[in-house]
Amino acid sequence: STPKPSSAASDVYKRQPVTYPGAEGTCIATTGADKRIVITHVASGELVGLLEPTSQSACGAHGHRAAVLAVCQHPTAPQYMATAGMDGFVVVWDTRRDEPVQTLGDHRRYAVRVAFSEDGMFMSSAGYDKAVHIYANQSEQGNEQPYFVRIHTIETQTNPEALLFVQGPMTPDTHANASQAVSYTHLTLPTKA
Repeated sequence: STPKPSSAASDVYKRQPVTYPGAEGTCIATTGADKRIVITHVASGELVGLLEPTSQSACGAHGHRAAVLAVCQHPTAPQYMATAGMDGFVVVWDTRRDEPVQTLGDHRRYAVRVAFSEDGMFMSSAGYDKAVHIYANQSEQGNEQPYFVRIHTIETQTNPEALLFVQGPMTPDTHANASQAVSYTHLTLPTKA
């Protein structure tokens, strides 16, 4: 019997549109207190995938041991997803096999956000330990499965709530070209008499 996704709104912490191997069209991944990631087909409402905690996969990874708070899909290898949870873990999943392929335990408290860079070469996680970890994909040449290694930690003053990879600073050349393409208007605001 196929498990049904939870219908209790309070159990769903994060929803993210995703693609899923073997499913035609858009799916949605929901995460929640039950430690699972449920993938549902948007148009039909049918359950198409379930990522559940494991004691340990063949590569030594395991799923979450507490509520899952965030999910994102790898931008260039969409068969991989990453999740962040209240157990402090960030887990990378292979959705073709519905199993974890890497578990990262760098947070000392809840891991609340996870994001990939646009090219999939970097991943970041944010936690309620006031830390943002940056990981680089160090997979071997020819291996499509990502393997992330922490390369930097940013300590923050407060608990981070969002992550977004943005384009790096503009070089003098790109800044000069951008200033030619943009028209600036000088505004003078009236002063109080």
